[in-house]
Amino acid sequence: MVEHPIPDTTIYLNGEPYRRDIFESPVVFKHTGDIPFSITVTSNDHGMIVEANNKINKETGKASIVEVIPKKEGNTAVNILVDDGCGGLEYSFNVSVQDTSK
Repeated sequence: MVEHPIPDTTIYLNGEPYRRDIFESPVVFKHTGDIPFSITVTSNDHGMIVEANNKINKETGKASIVEVIPKKEGNTAVNILVDDGCGGLEYSFNVSVQDTSK
């Protein structure tokens, strides 16, 4: 279940990507079993406004980092699907990309 939702966020063109390790405190998803789960990160705009990925945390070796890279000005949802093989849970948060050069 979602324990600590990722808040809607604003990022900026030509700025730093948004990155959040969903396993670091406060953890986003509460997982009660010992079964590891997979993470899939996508955007509903198919990469037009943002590029959304999941990345490997080099310290833990887990693909647990949500990365959102701004591509153009606009608003979109970023979707996170976690699945432990026994059932999945989908969660989304909104991202606004602003162009500060205007």
